[in-house]
Amino acid sequence: MVIYKVFMLQLRTAAIAMLCCGSVFGQSSPHSIIPEPSLIQLSKGNFNLAPNVALYYNDAEAKKSAELFREFVLIRCGFKLKLINSNKIRSNSISFRHDISAKEQAYELTVEKDRIKLAGKSNGLFYGVQTLQQLIPLRKGSNEIHIPVVSIQDSPRFDYRGLMLDVSRHFFSVPYLKRFLDVMAHFKMNKFHWHLTDDQGWRMEIKRYPKLQTVAAWREPTEMEKNSPYVKDRRYGGFYTQSELKEVIAYAAKRHITVIPEIEMPGHSSAALTAYPKLGCTGGPYTVQKQGGVYKDVYCGGKDLTFEFLQNVLSEVIDVFPSEYIHIGGDETPKDNWIKCPHCQSRIKREGLKDEHELQSYFVQRIEKFVNSKGRKIIGWDEILEGGLAPNATVMSWRGESGGIAAARQKHDAIMSPYTFLYFDYYQSNFKSEPPAFPALLPLQTVYGYEPLSESLRDDEHKYIKGVQGNTWTEMIVDEKHVDYMVYPRALAASEIGWSAPSKKDYTKFLQKLSIRLADLDARQVSFRIPEPEDLRDSVTTQEQLELDFKPSVQDAIVYYTLDGTDPSPMSKRCGPFRISLVDNEPVIIKAMTVLQSGRQSRVYSASYTKKAYKAATPTSTVTKGLAFKSKFGIVQNAKEINISRPDTSGIASSFSTIPFGERTKFYVQYEGYLHADEDAVYKFKVKSDDGAVLYLDDEITVDNDGEHGPVEKQGVAPLRKGYHKIRLQYFDSGGGKHLSVSVEKNGKPYSIGERLFH
Repeated sequence: MVIYKVFMLQLRTAAIAMLCCGSVFGQSSPHSIIPEPSLIQLSKGNFNLAPNVALYYNDAEAKKSAELFREFVLIRCGFKLKLINSNKIRSNSISFRHDISAKEQAYELTVEKDRIKLAGKSNGLFYGVQTLQQLIPLRKGSNEIHIPVVSIQDSPRFDYRGLMLDVSRHFFSVPYLKRFLDVMAHFKMNKFHWHLTDDQGWRMEIKRYPKLQTVAAWREPTEMEKNSPYVKDRRYGGFYTQSELKEVIAYAAKRHITVIPEIEMPGHSSAALTAYPKLGCTGGPYTVQKQGGVYKDVYCGGKDLTFEFLQNVLSEVIDVFPSEYIHIGGDETPKDNWIKCPHCQSRIKREGLKDEHELQSYFVQRIEKFVNSKGRKIIGWDEILEGGLAPNATVMSWRGESGGIAAARQKHDAIMSPYTFLYFDYYQSNFKSEPPAFPALLPLQTVYGYEPLSESLRDDEHKYIKGVQGNTWTEMIVDEKHVDYMVYPRALAASEIGWSAPSKKDYTKFLQKLSIRLADLDARQVSFRIPEPEDLRDSVTTQEQLELDFKPSVQDAIVYYTLDGTDPSPMSKRCGPFRISLVDNEPVIIKAMTVLQSGRQSRVYSASYTKKAYKAATPTSTVTKGLAFKSKFGIVQNAKEINISRPDTSGIASSFSTIPFGERTKFYVQYEGYLHADEDAVYKFKVKSDDGAVLYLDDEITVDNDGEHGPVEKQGVAPLRKGYHKIRLQYFDSGGGKHLSVSVEKNGKPYSIGERLFH
């Protein structure tokens, strides 16, 4: 008998005690189901789950779900429910009915006072069990558990709901991968994208090419890896045997998760080239890289030997992975060596190609033909659009949404995975206590707010957007706890993007649900980021006193704080309503930390509270809408240093934007004008930029988002008197991503500045 063990993590004795004997989790929202169901109707009353409840099933598929739920109850509550093979539905029972006529992945769950009914196909039953598990609160005391009376009809918005984990930069164990899959399954995610090869390591056993295991899987360790369990003989690395790969694939399949392998080509191939130098344009020598980045050494597109190697590799990949899709990368392929390589130039002439971009398209299309001949399809990052898209390829759009939009317009399937919303290696907040991450900011609320179907697509093009995927690159992530910290809770927001209709999403409600779900994850030893306490954020006020009360973001957790500059501990003051007194321009620094029921502590978060006088308005006769701007093409390192006397371009812009510069990159610009404040109020300014930007109000820095970085949002607050105020923004783009936006809130509510900018 196969017993499913979805999300059955090895609980500590203390965790079990907390689950079954700890304080009651009073549900502050009507339910705590993530992702939000399609249709849910709550009623009064409860079904009492107790040891005398029987589980009924109608066939072998239904029995799997019944067993899955029984094991959950055994671990959660300590009693084992009886299984009965019967089509009848009796009182004091839970019935699991396999319905072959049901829609794929859909389920119906009805909780009545005397019985529970769950129906769906195999995958629908599975997802219904995840929902039923989430309806069971952590509880205290008797052998009865109260499940609220509810009727749910549910099915996913998108078929593809994925997470990617990069194991090339840093290696992670099979047991950890299984737990990663457990959490995915619990939140109804169904595609695991396994990034197996890159410049920093080759992680899949390929029997025909043993040097991929002995050479390409290992590199010199970095300083932060010196104590890693994956350092052997002064080398960092590891690989999965084909037996281990099949073990993970089978484990995922039982959880209705498809594992999609990625074998990078033609770029990000330093590791493979180190093992087999003849596959490169120069012949080497090559090195398995220690650091992340984009390297010029790529597979030679002119040698038939390259395609022979990759086809042999892919044959073994396809033999191991049953996935319909094989991911072939295709991103970040410098053409430097191809330009100089006689083999590549000969290929370009022989095939009648225009340039090296078309050589990359030739490369991808040749690989696609081989993969198609094996009955499979390819996925590639959006660079595979360059030079012409392979006929049957699916595009994974990461450089924003443009790649996915372009693919859909060409009637190609696309997976939306833009770095601006779904890259989980980015920082989650601006707090200085955050662990190492890629230097860009992606807070939970930004993830949750993503809408995959662009308004720029026609309705008939929406069908080509197959779903969404969150990506976790691990250049800065060295161990499994760090992965957990970066992925959760952002992956829970991504699960709701992929499953729930936009009309069903509500961020405030999501946070209420998240509080309970995180408490549950804590009991299962998932090392998620413990969010900062609610309302702990830098604040500017005109008041002399503030009353504060920081609520924990995890159910039944406790917040401790200090006012004296020291880091808080469980011996510090426990948070409740308290007052602080403020003096002009002398910030009060509050430090806070959250302690969970398990005893796990958050990082220390701090915020400053400052009293400032209103900025006086500036007398002006200005009435012309828009901002004056002047810019130069070139590179600067610091937005504060921008001083343009002889601009290359100048003009009037309707808002702060990079639109006037089109596709140009590597420039800097200065916007100047006036902002009209329509009343005395406290105004909050948010500046999101890639790269640096600094916003001045009345010649004083209000938002400092300076420096070369990815998309980061920072904010500042200023009390303004009614009238006109000087506003200046200095911004530079040093290449790569390009983004600039400014938004304003007045007294905590959105404030449109589009009609209030003048010069």
